Amino acid sequence: MAVSTSAEVFSQLFFLFTVLGTLVGAVVIGYMIYLIWRYRASRAQGSSQPHAREGRELLLSMALSTLVVVSLISLSVDRLEYLNTLPPPGEAFNVQVIGFQFGWRFIYPNGFSSIGNLTLPAGRPIVLNVTSQDVYHKFAIIEFGSAAIDAIPGQVNRIWFVANQTGVYHVQCFELCGVGHALMKAVVTVVDGAAFDRWYSSLNLTRAG
Repeated sequence: MAVSTSAEVFSQLFFLFTVLGTLVGAVVIGYMIYLIWRYRASRAQGSSQPHAREGRELLLSMALSTLVVVSLISLSVDRLEYLNTLPPPGEAFNVQVIGFQFGWRFIYPNGFSSIGNLTLPAGRPIVLNVTSQDVYHKFAIIEFGSAAIDAIPGQVNRIWFVANQTGVYHVQCFELCGVGHALMKAVVTVVDGAAFDRWYSSLNLTRAG
């Protein structure tokens, strides 16, 4: 997977919900078929009285269903809380992202500024502090799937992830923000840690634009 954290968490939750949903559905349908068969058999024998065993089976099925639902809710809340907890400041690389009509400005911790190009280290937590200088935008790294966040004037929204694979990825605005919306793109280049350190240490701190 090209990116971990949010994409990975949502992938895990999707897999878990799919597996448990399929399992629960199979059990429920199988149990319904069994009850229909047993009811028809009891009718054929002339008995229509409820049995204590049926009551116990119903109680057991309700208990198991409750356990599954509560477990899914608890796991979902735990994973979403994990996403909302930023990594420790000493571990993360923070970049300020400013949307404007119609482009993206990236400001690094050392003050270097770039428009349309963001270079990041692989395998390290990245925190993007996203805002806008004019209208609403939506910053999204297309290949990362869930790495998307609103850019709102006067407000800073944060998202974090770990890019696991080097490569070139693409940013697009996903909020209709004006006539140049379709052109509001940028490129994210992920390089290995050593290459990033060399590039970052050699930066000219002159701000772009």
